[in-house]
Amino acid sequence: SGSSKYWDVNLEDIDWNLKENMICMLLIWILQNLLFLLILMMRLRRMRIKTHKFWIMIYEYVIL
Repeated sequence: SGSSKYWDVNLEDIDWNLKENMICMLLIWILQNLLFLLILMMRLRRMRIKTHKFWIMIYEYVIL
């Protein structure tokens, strides 16, 4: 029964590692999206498009 306990602990460790990886991937994904939005905002600011048009573009991008 001692070996089965050891195996259970191993499974828990693996599960925790997967959770950590998912959190890291989520953070990277959020950072990428923020960077994309920042670049988009800078481009739109140069073009001097009104803000409501900008939000409509973001809305469409999120849906698609």
